[in-house]
Amino acid sequence: MNATKLDLVLAEVLARIISDYNIKAVLKFSSNSVKADTKLDLLTQQVETTTNVYFEIPSLALTSGGMTNISNFVQEDMLSLVFLRNEIDTNILNYVLKTLEFRYFTKIFFIIIGTVDTKELQVLFNWCWNHGMLDVLTLVSDSNKLLTYVKFPKFEIIDLHNGTELFPSKLTNLYGHPIKSPTQMDMPRVFKHVGEDGETEYGGYIVKLLFTFLQKHNATFREYQSEGVPFNKNNYVLMSLLENKTIDISIHISIKLSEYVEFSYPVITEDSCIVTPTSVLPRHYYFLLPFDAHLWIYIISGLFICFIIKIFINILRKRRPAFCLVFLDTIRYVLQQPPTRKEEFLPKLILTIDFLLLILTLVLSCLYQSQLTSLFTKLVENPPIDTFEDLERAKVKILFKNIAYDMSKKLNAFPDKYFKYFVRKESDIDSLEENLAKLNTKYGYLLVLDSKVFLDQQQKYAPRRLFHTSQLCYGAAHIGFSLQKYSPYVRILNRFILQTWQSGLLYKWTKDSFDECVKSGLLNYPLFKGDMFSAIIVKDFQFIWIIYLIGVTLSVIAFWAEFFGLPKLRTKGVKSTGPKE
Repeated sequence: MNATKLDLVLAEVLARIISDYNIKAVLKFSSNSVKADTKLDLLTQQVETTTNVYFEIPSLALTSGGMTNISNFVQEDMLSLVFLRNEIDTNILNYVLKTLEFRYFTKIFFIIIGTVDTKELQVLFNWCWNHGMLDVLTLVSDSNKLLTYVKFPKFEIIDLHNGTELFPSKLTNLYGHPIKSPTQMDMPRVFKHVGEDGETEYGGYIVKLLFTFLQKHNATFREYQSEGVPFNKNNYVLMSLLENKTIDISIHISIKLSEYVEFSYPVITEDSCIVTPTSVLPRHYYFLLPFDAHLWIYIISGLFICFIIKIFINILRKRRPAFCLVFLDTIRYVLQQPPTRKEEFLPKLILTIDFLLLILTLVLSCLYQSQLTSLFTKLVENPPIDTFEDLERAKVKILFKNIAYDMSKKLNAFPDKYFKYFVRKESDIDSLEENLAKLNTKYGYLLVLDSKVFLDQQQKYAPRRLFHTSQLCYGAAHIGFSLQKYSPYVRILNRFILQTWQSGLLYKWTKDSFDECVKSGLLNYPLFKGDMFSAIIVKDFQFIWIIYLIGVTLSVIAFWAEFFGLPKLRTKGVKSTGPKE
């Protein structure tokens, strides 16, 4: 095959690639050992003519011995031309990999100078597959063949004829290829349950997303199981399985935990907030609730002023102050009862004070009774835990997932002195998901939005909120799938994630997963029958009983004092106030 015909083939293929795929720049990779080759010079000159003269796009020559690293500047609309000899040069391949580290899915055109056998081509194309390079084209100079590869249903090298698409899709049909991932309880995203037919079924909105993706591309899900690997204990184990290429993907979405794995587009981007349990105020405190503290102070102050004025009026009238009688009269006005004694002629000032006091206490008494009646028809919550000071007073423990605890420590998301209230998942307690499924109000929880929405649905019919979303949050996190480094499935998965967002499927699957959990019996979903209103019991009037008993005790003491001590006092009084001589 002469060089002229090869030049024409190269020029034609380059022209098709540049025009069909809107290429904006060309990167030319070559090894130092082939740089002085005559055929290579001719091919390089042809590339320069095609790119710079006909299409007027820039090109950049890179050699494997160079130290230039332009990986941060590589764009998707660039074409990589890689010149190889008949033996596969690993140095140049590694240099290509380093340069395309963040854009390994761009178009790559290998030009092999000389002859190469099928085995060497398989090595080259396997290397491309293992590093996520799908849009690969190879031109063999001696045979003038234009080759690429397909992975499914079996690995095969195919010859591209005239008119054939240069970069055919390799992942449209995976022919039942198994995608491996371990699973663990992670409601509402991932969970397992026994179906009506007795078979194990998978549920959760992330399961629906991934399984629909696999169904679209005709792949299958295979659960990875290994004894002694505590997936629930630490999610970093999942990352190590991905780094070792033991599994293909982690079905459990999370933040990116390792630089040696690929990360998909975020499925959700949400803040993490602490959800705290609520509590009910004991009903014997309800008697203080109709009026706030300021109003109680005003009422007591007003009654005290009336009490003082009456004392001074008695003194001005040259009478005894009668502290006890005036105090009792003031209390009786509050209780809407007549005074202890009746006088025919009272000063207008006293009559005015009594009238105003009567009207004031009548209005306040009606308001108080109406407010108290409405309070006793419902359950009144204590102030919610919203700050760290509230958390410290309530001494409530907050349950974290291990990975969330580690990241909170690493990012200094919360002050160190409050970490004593945070609890990691340990072997002697149930997991966060298991406690939430039981609506366990012993703990608070660190949750993201999907879990909070799930919890709101779970306590929808409760007479009151069982959990409150506090103001203790930290920054938004991108939560997505983790895959093997250079995974070829990243791009099609990213495209599918965008489609589920745009179509509203993700929102629908999130809502459906709640009903699925309830139906499978994994979730405690009480109807709270009979708890909407709580009957009043004797204990609810604890303060009233205490005041009543104090009053009875004082009455008994006064009775015995009058019964046994008053005759002697009267006798002494008569002797001391006898007629004057």
